[in-house]
Amino acid sequence: MYLGIDGGGSRTTAALFSGDGTFLCEASAGSINHYSNPLSVVRDNLAQLLREVRRKSGLFPFKSVFIGSSALNGRADKADVCRLTDGIVQADVIGMDSDLFIALEAMCREGVCAAAICGTGSMAVARNADGQILHKGGYGYLLGDEGSGYAIALEAVRRAVRSADGSGEKTALEEAVRAFFQVQNTDELIERFYDPPIRRQDVAAFLPQVNACATGGDACAIRILETQADDFARTVRALLGMLPDDCPLGLWGGVFRHVPRFTERFLRSFPDREAAFLPFPPQLGAVFAAMKQAGIRPTADVLARVKQTYPDRDVM
Repeated sequence: MYLGIDGGGSRTTAALFSGDGTFLCEASAGSINHYSNPLSVVRDNLAQLLREVRRKSGLFPFKSVFIGSSALNGRADKADVCRLTDGIVQADVIGMDSDLFIALEAMCREGVCAAAICGTGSMAVARNADGQILHKGGYGYLLGDEGSGYAIALEAVRRAVRSADGSGEKTALEEAVRAFFQVQNTDELIERFYDPPIRRQDVAAFLPQVNACATGGDACAIRILETQADDFARTVRALLGMLPDDCPLGLWGGVFRHVPRFTERFLRSFPDREAAFLPFPPQLGAVFAAMKQAGIRPTADVLARVKQTYPDRDVM
């Protein structure tokens, strides 16, 4: 049995498959990003995830497990793998790399390819002709994450505060912020955001309201989405400039999937580029990586079986 785990900034998803590509079960839990959460919380979330996989499948231990983590920018060494998984994950072999690595695996392409991800955070990754993994962005919510759900939502909250203060343009985001964060006025946001410090994923969860305001014609919300899309496009262009002109680009993440205005604006920066959503979600890229590290190459027949048995609308 081959278990793939996608540890994003807000949620962790696991998918279990047999060696012939038959889907067995899927489960989800909280984030396993150890930069955003204490290690104890991360391990508890991972343990909860594995318990759910075992409950649904009745299978344990596994042949191979591969974890993609948003806290990593490269392959984890044995010590880091043990620190997260010891006593929780039982398998013949366990591997761990960045969540962007498993996004590349989900493209199911040999050779040069690139992927751009905009979820709670953002980053771009590629594999060059030598098999080397390259990346741009990924500096986290304090130093980067342009185009991410967090960056978009936080800028929207800031603009709402300026609107309420009368020091910025009036925007529908002002009322949307009060309703979403359940405050009577923007002064109450101080306690809501600082005491205790609000979690990144709770800020990023405001993204659908930003999208709704933009869809309703709010100029401020529209400008935020377009500015963030242009900003992330510059990050991706810096990566693609290191690769051949025919390098395909895969897209993934909640911002790309659920905010069409952002995606359309982003793609304007790449009019001649082959760009499309990943054919499989990243947790399936982790499954393919789990198979490969156990010496099994996902053949065309295996991939066809995956598409046939995996009951998820994210399979393209």
